[in-house]
Amino acid sequence: MRTEISNNNFAFYFDNILLADSVVDEPNSHGFVTFQITPKADVAENTEVKNTAFIYFDFNEAIQTNTTLNTLVTTLPIDRVNGTKYDNISNSISLFPNPANGNEVFLKMENGLKGDWKVMLTDLSGREIQHLDFSDEGNTLEIDISKLEQGFYFLQISQGNKRAVKKFIKQ
Repeated sequence: MRTEISNNNFAFYFDNILLADSVVDEPNSHGFVTFQITPKADVAENTEVKNTAFIYFDFNEAIQTNTTLNTLVTTLPIDRVNGTKYDNISNSISLFPNPANGNEVFLKMENGLKGDWKVMLTDLSGREIQHLDFSDEGNTLEIDISKLEQGFYFLQISQGNKRAVKKFIKQ
């Protein structure tokens, strides 16, 4: 693969990738690109970034994807959901390893976070994948991610008016 960057446009070239034909072998006809961009230090909070991809196969016309909208924030805005005010406790919860290369991630509650917690694992679209219950301060919850495909996921942790969201990557 080679990458070219010009005028805020990124191009990924997969010369001779030779993906299987989707009619013959649909599962092996898929390809994907994962990338990460760190914003410049002077980018303002709540800056909106739109992104559209154009995918070319051989010499055919481009296939245009939907346009995504990302809002750049320092912390996830989870203090208010459906009109309910929440205490953001994200800084009191650890999630590791991240990115995850193995079959599990670990969630650790820091000091002062006692009681019963609800933990929901979702994909990027918000679709619930797994729901777990977790108890006790200082304990670590092991979460099986062996059946997840590579990509980005969220853990939503809540108890009463306390709430946290942790993002992780499965490689």
